[in-house]
Amino acid sequence: MGLIRRYLLLANPHGVGGRVWWLSMLWVGIGVAASGFIFLSSTQPVTVSNADRIPALLGGPASDNVIATGGVVAVGAWLVLTIPVLFAGAARRKPSAQALWFGAWLAGLLLMILTRAVLDNLPQPVTCGGDGCGVVPYYGPAVVNWPELAICGAFLGVGAAMTWTLVRPEAKAREVS
Repeated sequence: MGLIRRYLLLANPHGVGGRVWWLSMLWVGIGVAASGFIFLSSTQPVTVSNADRIPALLGGPASDNVIATGGVVAVGAWLVLTIPVLFAGAARRKPSAQALWFGAWLAGLLLMILTRAVLDNLPQPVTCGGDGCGVVPYYGPAVVNWPELAICGAFLGVGAAMTWTLVRPEAKAREVS
């Protein structure tokens, strides 16, 4: 028996499943993976070998290219899935369930934006001299991006809210009819 079939046997009695749920969990899962990877990368010390922004845990430029390509594909899918997730979750639901779905979707959208904004706001050692200010190459302990860990947890909360919206009794009764 396949892993997915076993999962479906466990999940279906609780009302979890269906195209809308899988689509929304893919959208949320990409957000969890993106923010989690950014956090994990920020925990690595900055050394001369990874001064070109390649974390040491990736093992060098070759594996970095593979991971970067996968990241670009995932972010592209993440952006493309944003609107279908909104409409798929709101379709054929009561107005109260639509409002809950829209609220969870809006929280996920804001977290998408926040993931990128927090990524660009890491502390940078800046020095100013007679020729202006500039970023000094930094080598030393990791500059941990703690907000990304909070964003990762918030994405999990969005996934729980979307699941709860889909498994509510009135939402399931409306979907069947």
